[in-house]
Amino acid sequence: MRIAGKYQYTVEGNMTFSDERFNFVNTFEFQPDGTFISEDYTTAAGSDVILGLRGLYSGIYVIVNGELTLFYSYQLVINVEDLNYVSREKLGFRGGQSKDEYAIEDDFKSFNYICSERVNCVGLPYKRVE
Repeated sequence: MRIAGKYQYTVEGNMTFSDERFNFVNTFEFQPDGTFISEDYTTAAGSDVILGLRGLYSGIYVIVNGELTLFYSYQLVINVEDLNYVSREKLGFRGGQSKDEYAIEDDFKSFNYICSERVNCVGLPYKRVE
């Protein structure tokens, strides 16, 4: 599969009222067998040292007509909105199935979230890193 490999995007921010800045790093790793794993973690701004996690996911993916659809079968997430990160043990299980859709861009060098018509959102592109 041409999408096989690791993709990520990073955005700087802070989910609390402090002045400290963090990098929120989101990754996807696609396997040739149609499965993926995803990890969302936090570092201090300007650092590669992982402070904690924001989410762990896995599932299967399908590519049709330039669109990547992810079907999540396993999701561990932060259950509190205003935290920048937690330890793996403090992530909570999110039950049920869910899916996301992305547009593949630039010959599989990146993909971008497809926002639904009813949601006002900004898609940040995941770029191939491996």
